[in-house]
Amino acid sequence: MVITVKAVKTNGEIFEKEIERDVKEIQLSYRELQSIDLSQFNKFKNLKSLYLSTNHF
Repeated sequence: MVITVKAVKTNGEIFEKEIERDVKEIQLSYRELQSIDLSQFNKFKNLKSLYLSTNHF
């Protein structure tokens, strides 16, 4: 099953990425993200690591 993760980029565009539900890590660093709802990651039951460095939070 695939889950679409959504965020807002610094230029106002919507960022979307389809990610398999059973992943153990998600890499979203260096994406120019400004805001993201972290509650959407609750759907990833095997998630151990979430990388968000070098964004604009």
